[in-house]
Amino acid sequence: MPNLSTLGVDHRSTTRRLLGGRATPLAIALAAVVIVAGGCIAEDTLLSSAPSSSPSTAIPSGSRAAPSAGAPADSPGSPSPIPNLVPIEVRNDAVTVICESWGGELPPSTIDCGDAVALGLAALGGERAASVRRLEFRFGAPCNEAPCAERRPDVGWVLARSASFDSLVVRLELDADGGLQAWPPIDGPVLPDPVFRPPAVDAPDLGKTAPKELRDREPLPFCGDESMIDPEAFDTPARTCFLNGVLSGTPVELLSREWSTEGQQVTKVYRFLGHGGVLHYVQAEGRWTVLACGIGPIDTPAVFLLAGSCGKRREL
Repeated sequence: MPNLSTLGVDHRSTTRRLLGGRATPLAIALAAVVIVAGGCIAEDTLLSSAPSSSPSTAIPSGSRAAPSAGAPADSPGSPSPIPNLVPIEVRNDAVTVICESWGGELPPSTIDCGDAVALGLAALGGERAASVRRLEFRFGAPCNEAPCAERRPDVGWVLARSASFDSLVVRLELDADGGLQAWPPIDGPVLPDPVFRPPAVDAPDLGKTAPKELRDREPLPFCGDESMIDPEAFDTPARTCFLNGVLSGTPVELLSREWSTEGQQVTKVYRFLGHGGVLHYVQAEGRWTVLACGIGPIDTPAVFLLAGSCGKRREL
């Protein structure tokens, strides 16, 4: 992976600031999309946090519920992990990745979202893996109805969605040696289409020095222009609009401007085309670069972090 620190990317070294300095773990129901009016919502309707003892997320209800995939590998009727799985690299141009954040300091053995979705794809295998367009990773063991068992950092699951199937769930667990294991996929729930009312379409002018790819970009529903004069002054409604656009599969754009300690402006453009990863354009020190990444909701004014594996950095 490229050195994200040179790109202004939301990465681990900035997590403390974005999490507001809190160490409270988050239990975010990633499939539950906030209903939005006009593309932006108030702070009190943000996805909520829960303490580290919070239960695992129940599989969202639908016309078909997934059987529990959280039983230990040696329980009666439970299949064993799939042996010798080789992770499949996620195509960031084609697959949207949603990552649950653990919150605060990571325990010693914590499943990495990028590793989870790559192994989840391998567990699907063949045509099913090739047809996946959305992957969501969550901590803990899935269950049919709440209350569920407490979530664990070394146990998780990936929910895969595709046009060719409603959804499939892959259980994951770190073994005693720290190796990630995946179980055979099981049918997941039929998920309802989330509701999101996009804002007006716009493509703000980024100046003559912006690369042609951005000068000629297609206007998308525009969530806002965030001005980070104060490094803590996140535009929470605008960022919430962008996150909910991604969660609903709706094209959206967010512009963010901040200033380095030397007083130089850093311009960031977040674009989601309705499919694939979040495109993260960064202009710093006179050059533009772009990455395609997953996204992770967090329960702070920052609203989200870029998460999971990012594609190869491309200079513009």
